[in-house]
Amino acid sequence: MGEEDYYLELCERPVHFEKANPVNCVFFDEANKQVFAVRSGGATGVVVKGPDDRNPISFRCCSSALFRMWPQRRDGHLSWNGLGKTTAQVGEGLRVERGLKEKILGREEKRLPDGENKKACRMEDKGEVKCIKFSLENKILAVQRTSKTVDFSNFTPDSPQLEYTQECKTKNANILGFCWTSSTEIVFITDQGIEFYQLPDLLGKLLRSLSGANVESVLPEKRNLKLLKSQNINVNWYMYCPESAVILLSTTVLGNVLQPFYFRAGTMSKLPKFEIELPAAPKSTKLSLSERDIAMATIYGQLYVLFLRHHSRTSNSTGAEVVLYHLPREGACKKMHILKLNRTGKFALNVVDNLVVVHHQDTETSVIFDIRLRGEFDGTVTLHHPVLPARSIQPYQIPVAGPAPVTSQSPIPCKLYSSSWIVFQPDIIISASQGYLWNLQVKLQPIVNLLPDKGRLMDFLLQRRECKTVVLSVCSQMLTESDRAALPVIATVFDKLNQEYKKYLDAEQSYTLALEAGQSRSGPFLRRPARTQAVVDQSDMYTHVLSAFAEKEMPQKFVIAVLMEYIRSLNQFQITVQSLHTCLRLGDPPHVTPCSQVE
Repeated sequence: MGEEDYYLELCERPVHFEKANPVNCVFFDEANKQVFAVRSGGATGVVVKGPDDRNPISFRCCSSALFRMWPQRRDGHLSWNGLGKTTAQVGEGLRVERGLKEKILGREEKRLPDGENKKACRMEDKGEVKCIKFSLENKILAVQRTSKTVDFSNFTPDSPQLEYTQECKTKNANILGFCWTSSTEIVFITDQGIEFYQLPDLLGKLLRSLSGANVESVLPEKRNLKLLKSQNINVNWYMYCPESAVILLSTTVLGNVLQPFYFRAGTMSKLPKFEIELPAAPKSTKLSLSERDIAMATIYGQLYVLFLRHHSRTSNSTGAEVVLYHLPREGACKKMHILKLNRTGKFALNVVDNLVVVHHQDTETSVIFDIRLRGEFDGTVTLHHPVLPARSIQPYQIPVAGPAPVTSQSPIPCKLYSSSWIVFQPDIIISASQGYLWNLQVKLQPIVNLLPDKGRLMDFLLQRRECKTVVLSVCSQMLTESDRAALPVIATVFDKLNQEYKKYLDAEQSYTLALEAGQSRSGPFLRRPARTQAVVDQSDMYTHVLSAFAEKEMPQKFVIAVLMEYIRSLNQFQITVQSLHTCLRLGDPPHVTPCSQVE
């Protein structure tokens, strides 16, 4: 197959880190989307990289293991959303890729292997590290080494390195992990509940001190974090969605009762708990719902909990399915959608551009679902089938490493759907064995030929972020001699375009009226409506579609019919027909009424 046959691809510029080997460990922070690469337990360096980092953070420490990232084939399933907090050895010494210059924070000057002068910071060795994450602004590093405490270290450039430790408050509790919810707020999740803390402004107090003042007189003797709120509850495992600041706790013996908490600006809100319907009644009282079968993602602005159910609850249905539970800020969680996979095996999930992408490892293919498209409503939930036929991700070539690779060396094909892949939400795929972090992307142009129903195609395209170019090309294509669509189909496409156009015009008008009425001063903050790529106005249609269409050798009656259909659609949505050149004048044949007179 050629490139035009694949509708999914890995990003062109991935984050590169050293691949797996016994000397290097690699870890991932889901909030900052950062990869931690730790060489020799941190003694020879730690490099932190993210998809948008032009200056990777590097430092030295004496810890031996971090929140490791490596899939375990538990129950024969692919670690489908990067959940299982497993351990493994991964790669050695990181190189700087794509010309990125490493930024090393600390005190001690040292000549590193690449010949650059950099600063290195050595952290005190307090034992094996179980979890490590930066705060949201990369100013504070939190490290968990024991089941009872978390250590904090200041990483602000040109500032003293302050260190302090916080012990969990609940007696006999063990810390399962922690999540940063802001630059100064952190949540400890223990097996007995949840603890929400605010960090003390130790650095601020130090900087505000007078020159020459005793540091110990400025900093409190006990550098404890402030406990804002806590909740006692038995916890099996947890999951965090940083985009929505929601933590999900698995409770009860079976693990299928989920308790969500929402965090914002120093507050912790307990949302209504809900129960995940298991495929069948469990035969034992052991944990039946694993974190590897649950994901959280924002789809069309709403938070959903996605449950990968390997066996359908209905007897007449075979294959696995993905059940979507809508989790609102207010009100109860409700089961809304079921995505029918029609196959069994090992799966992984991503959410890309509001599309649910389901990867199937056995066949090395993926399918996409769009919950905005019409499905089959059974009175309770909406059933959806894949929008398109299953396809593999577009083949990816790994460039040969080295400063000046020999021209005869060809790029190495990347092993897609590898068992070493770990998938994080929303769109991240990491191969620890190959040393790459990719963002998964949807290609719209190949979808045009895979979705022959123009109305459904337009419904799909208009929901995508970068759709305008493809939408205009579809409009042009359906007006060509070889691919000419029937007039009712053309009318349907025009109506769908103008419906989006009208929504934008109405929102813009409401914004203008509110400004004129002075509501921005007396009411809530007004924000101008965003002009998304789904807005195709009359100028766009004239410039990219209708003008070229009128110049082609087409039957004059068809040209006039198309033009009149576009004007009809504008009028239907009460959009004023612009007298500019929207009518094209069609070469102004004598029998065609000028557009300005049709209004």
